[in-house]
Amino acid sequence: MKILHLVQFLGVGGLEKVLELLIIEQKAMGHEVELMVYDHNQDWVEEFRTIGINVTTEFQKKPGYDLNLIKYLSNKVQDFDLVHTHDLNPMMYLGPARILSKIKGHENFPKIVHTTHGMEHIDIEPRTILYEKFIATMTEAVIGVSPAICSYYEKKLKVDPSKIYNIDNGTPVPTSLPLYKEGKEALEKRFSLPRGKKIFCTVARVVPLKDQKILVEAMKNYPEALLLVIGPSGNDQYYKELELMKTANVYLLGGQSKINEILSGADLFLSASHHEGIPISVLEAQAAGVPCLLSDIPGHLTLKENMTKDVALYFKMKSLSELKNALNKFLDPKFNLEEIRETAYNMVKQDYSSKAMALNYQAVYTGKKC
Repeated sequence: MKILHLVQFLGVGGLEKVLELLIIEQKAMGHEVELMVYDHNQDWVEEFRTIGINVTTEFQKKPGYDLNLIKYLSNKVQDFDLVHTHDLNPMMYLGPARILSKIKGHENFPKIVHTTHGMEHIDIEPRTILYEKFIATMTEAVIGVSPAICSYYEKKLKVDPSKIYNIDNGTPVPTSLPLYKEGKEALEKRFSLPRGKKIFCTVARVVPLKDQKILVEAMKNYPEALLLVIGPSGNDQYYKELELMKTANVYLLGGQSKINEILSGADLFLSASHHEGIPISVLEAQAAGVPCLLSDIPGHLTLKENMTKDVALYFKMKSLSELKNALNKFLDPKFNLEEIRETAYNMVKQDYSSKAMALNYQAVYTGKKC
């Protein structure tokens, strides 16, 4: 099968990681895969190319709504069996491109599969609800990375349930539980960190939705520990506010490659997010054997469903006092860290591998329920 993945830009977030893993698995299945990026922001294009992913960037969208992109796509996609769009913006162009192609008299248009990786744009700009309704009419399948997203399409947008699929994110999983903090010395050296301190890390685009502020605020009470905030700015004002409020034990490190090398030296992974599907960054941490402290949102709580043992520590979203209580529990020498590490690793290995994720996407591509 010849597959085109269509995305506005590449950064270092959950969407990009899912794309990377999905394309690698699809190539291993024997598919011919191309990734098209059309925004001027192409910071991570070369990162994808260095791992053998075919990325095309010959068209760059102008500011605003660019009608030329519709014309370009109506011709570009004719060579593919399937086009897979990711999040809202690509479908705002591919949907009209399908209509234009029909007007031009093109007999065949590739199958369209769309994945919604998050719904925060609805809260930020309510008119995007209309765009989402349009998307649903233009695609053969709508995929949500969480039950909440799928429920939104079915109940709020009244999309035919037979077109809606829930596919959990996945991550590569090592064959055995990694040694705890085996890369700590290398991590200290990489970022010139003080030696011998607890290292907490969080990996996400730096935006209010991810609530890095509450983590930075909490670190004022733990001078014996360090917090590494990994991720590019998705909101320059918010990033500046973090820079102003951070203490000496907080490191804003921007987007970074080789995240697994960072995780291998971390003592604890943190996520204070207000909304997630199945968060790829948390799965990566658990697969790397790093214990996690997470906000009690549905996407995080899903991980412990049907589990008889804890897979993470949780705190009430937006509650600084509960966050500090959970950190105190983690720092207690009597806390059973190994059981959480092992339980979480086994859960990810069984239910959230990147191979299983790719097979579920393949089932949707071929019209089979996954």
